[in-house]
Amino acid sequence: MQGDPPITRDAVELEALIAGGKVQRHWASLTEAEKDAYVEALAAHAKEPRELLTLLRDAEAEDRWRSAHWLVRAEFCAHIEGARFGWQRRWRARTVLRDAAKYGQPG
Repeated sequence: MQGDPPITRDAVELEALIAGGKVQRHWASLTEAEKDAYVEALAAHAKEPRELLTLLRDAEAEDRWRSAHWLVRAEFCAHIEGARFGWQRRWRARTVLRDAAKYGQPG
């Protein structure tokens, strides 16, 4: 995703530390191999899928998407990419775009 920091283990660990609470505890509970696998899978699927790019042609949708934290956007992209069928990918793209604004940048 253009303009976002690269998805690395250090970047994810820093975000978990900043988030604190449940997020930080969950990250700490993972094994080293689980952490590496998560970061690798997330980085592999963090590119915005075409189903989402189609929706982002609308300026309001683009603003809503960009208002979400970069790591949340990466998670959402991986979620869309994980769908098996085209209809499912389109549905997931609409759903994550609707919910993106709930996960704004930390202030």
